[in-house]
Amino acid sequence: MVQFETIKAEEITFGNNNFIEVAKKKAVTEEGENVFISVSRGFKNMQGERRYRKSFTVPMDKDVIEFVSKMIKEMGKGAEKIKTAEKGEDFEKELEKDDEDVVKSAEKLAKKEIKAKSSKLDMDDEADEDQ
Repeated sequence: MVQFETIKAEEITFGNNNFIEVAKKKAVTEEGENVFISVSRGFKNMQGERRYRKSFTVPMDKDVIEFVSKMIKEMGKGAEKIKTAEKGEDFEKELEKDDEDVVKSAEKLAKKEIKAKSSKLDMDDEADEDQ
């Protein structure tokens, strides 16, 4: 049986009670565990309960995370122009800073995961040598 744990989650609301959640999660089974990033879209019903509609996962792989981050940022440039036209030049500068912060956060997260996996592999190798 698989049990899921949410390690960290961030959410943004948009439209009429809609949200997008980006979360770092862990799937735990008898065979071991797997950490991944989940991107989910949902809405809040009349009682304020969160209901999920769609979700996809991104493996904790530096190259995959960089690719997804880069493509979302690149393909989202048209949205910046729409928002900028509504709110003015200062808003565009704010968006650019926010984009840089998101990319830096994703890179830091990927580096931590790679370091953790590397340390685990080193420990596994040492355990194998001891046997």
